[in-house]
Amino acid sequence: MPVPVTPLAARRTHRIVSVDASYRVMDHVCWRRLRWTPGMHLAANASGRTIVLERAADATLELDPRSRVRLPVGLLRSIGWQSGSDVWLAADEATLWVRSTALLDTSGADHA
Repeated sequence: MPVPVTPLAARRTHRIVSVDASYRVMDHVCWRRLRWTPGMHLAANASGRTIVLERAADATLELDPRSRVRLPVGLLRSIGWQSGSDVWLAADEATLWVRSTALLDTSGADHA
């Protein structure tokens, strides 16, 4: 008799979004998971090929009235982002990770 496979449960919400011409991103699904609302201040730091965003009362980044956050161009370039590229968002209850979608190509190459 076959053994039932336990369903996988994601610890994070994952989304692919486009960076607009002003370097902003928006995703209501991730923002809801993070409990982010317009006017909230966020700190952004680079960690390898990832931008990490977290709430920080004294930070300069802010979720605008339309729930968009402008990502620093230097940090975007540090993760391998190019103009016109999408980014991969991963959110848990406190942190948003932003990565280049090119990482998906490299991680899935063995399984294609």
